[in-house]
Amino acid sequence: MNEVPAINFPTINFPTSSMSEIKREASEGENDDRSLDVGDGDHRAHGAVKRSPDLWLGLIAALLATPLVLIYFGRLWGEEHYQYFPLLIGVILWLAWSRWQEAPPARRPLRRGLVLLLAVPALLGMTLAVLYQVPIMAALSVTAGLGVAGLALASHRKVENLLGMWLLCWLLIRLPWGYDERMMSLLQGATTVVSSRLLDFFGCFHLTEGNVLKFPGKTFFVDEACSGIISLRTILAASAVIVVYRNRPLLHAALLIAAGLFWAGVMNVIRIGVIAVAHLKFDLDLAEGWQHEVTGVAVFIVAVGGVLSTDAFLTFFFSTIGVSARHGDNPLTRFWDRMMSLCDFSLKESDYEAVEPLPPEKRGLPRLFRWSFGAVLAVLLVLQGMVFLPSRSAAESKVVMADMDPASVIDQHSVTPSNPDWQVVDFERKSRSSRSVWGENSLVWTLRNGEGLQMTMSIDYFFRKWHELTVCYRSSGWQLDGRAVMSAEPAPLGEWQTVQATCHRPASHERGLVLFDLFRASGEPLTPVQNVLAADWKERFSLRNLAVFKNAVRQGALEVLQVQAFIVTDEVLRDETFEAVRTEYVHFRDQLYQILMSEMKGEPIQK
Repeated sequence: MNEVPAINFPTINFPTSSMSEIKREASEGENDDRSLDVGDGDHRAHGAVKRSPDLWLGLIAALLATPLVLIYFGRLWGEEHYQYFPLLIGVILWLAWSRWQEAPPARRPLRRGLVLLLAVPALLGMTLAVLYQVPIMAALSVTAGLGVAGLALASHRKVENLLGMWLLCWLLIRLPWGYDERMMSLLQGATTVVSSRLLDFFGCFHLTEGNVLKFPGKTFFVDEACSGIISLRTILAASAVIVVYRNRPLLHAALLIAAGLFWAGVMNVIRIGVIAVAHLKFDLDLAEGWQHEVTGVAVFIVAVGGVLSTDAFLTFFFSTIGVSARHGDNPLTRFWDRMMSLCDFSLKESDYEAVEPLPPEKRGLPRLFRWSFGAVLAVLLVLQGMVFLPSRSAAESKVVMADMDPASVIDQHSVTPSNPDWQVVDFERKSRSSRSVWGENSLVWTLRNGEGLQMTMSIDYFFRKWHELTVCYRSSGWQLDGRAVMSAEPAPLGEWQTVQATCHRPASHERGLVLFDLFRASGEPLTPVQNVLAADWKERFSLRNLAVFKNAVRQGALEVLQVQAFIVTDEVLRDETFEAVRTEYVHFRDQLYQILMSEMKGEPIQK
């Protein structure tokens, strides 16, 4: 067999230098006339960047978004599963700064089509965020705006894996419509099954009911064992950081993220097993307090070690082959190398070769773009100041409110259950912000029957018009299963059309039942909306909800009251329980209605 002749390739002029030496030489070489600007030193280049209109445009956008983004992160901190985000922000900033310092000069023009593709939605989103004060919309706009900044930086320097760092920023955005809760629910279900079988294998006596594990003298939800800052989202974020830090190509990155899901399940199974063994064998409670946190951190370190080992495994099996004298110009080799290096954004030796810089007009934003976007951002900044800074008109504006105070005529003993099996066990007056979706004030009764079923009833006030209560429960983590308007019942000034809704929490498998009515202070019941989603979006983005002009738009009086009943249970409600709850709710609503109408007419209250 004839020997395959060796293939000669052009020699790269870095025969003895390591990659770190190449980076250092390139960094030192930025001071000559082949840097960002011909004839300017590095300090002049930085000065030019500081005087860049693009930079001022970014500073105005950052100043505009800061208040709403801070509100968004403040709310995100209240979600225990997302409390890893400060560490993730620190990692992103460190990666961006260190790689910018080592990045060689670039010779790529600004991709203006991509800039417009990201900048236009970012500007529209920021406009909605400012006008309606929606923090998550501001966070989405800022993330898209960071993509624009990344494209602008890429025309100056070849920053390693800039796209990956931008994708890490999207991990700071919470998934909408409860998809994160659904993902957690799927993981908890699988974790419960696997943990139960392992506990059976090791002879640990226990019972399983849904996501509840019962041991002798101890019962806890799998949600409690899998919750906290060390959770599925934290493992996925750690896997994504490893992908970006090590500049893994597309196929390698996708498999490693999938492995993160696997190791998150392993982490929770180990945590449950450790808690169970500690309780059964050593009588230690690792499910609460600092012991639970330490156990979670230790298991998290093991899971991250599993992700790193998976990364090493994938590196061994999914590395490129390269052209050699042995393989020659094999099409299978070329295909394999092409697939294994797809979306590989790591810098190569050729990236550090000296290049002539592009003229400034090819590296900056068009003048028309700057002026138009700058003008819109300036207007939004003024409107943002009108919202957050106190104004005289806002202080002098008066809200037209119903001429009644339910708290002055209603107390704990104003209503009594119709069935003696129900007992009032608690009563509370609640006051909230005037912008609260639940109403500024509530009078809340807690009832319990002989079977241990607990029901919360309340009267909430005041609203301007129909208030769709199911939207509030969905925003607090409940998933709506069904909503129906019950048959009309006669009322003194109209007809009651009670809304009945069922819901559940995916994470804890709790089930809920909601009953509610709304009526005006004059006594007229309100007709429920038919399309909840359309009514919700119409309410959110209606003209009267413009935060900037909220005091200038003439709005209806605050005169609508809401009566509701809410039940949470771990089991499916039986038909007889449904009827008992409905009967008690109607009795509760009619008593409150009679008291308030007697107060409005100046008649003595019938008790």
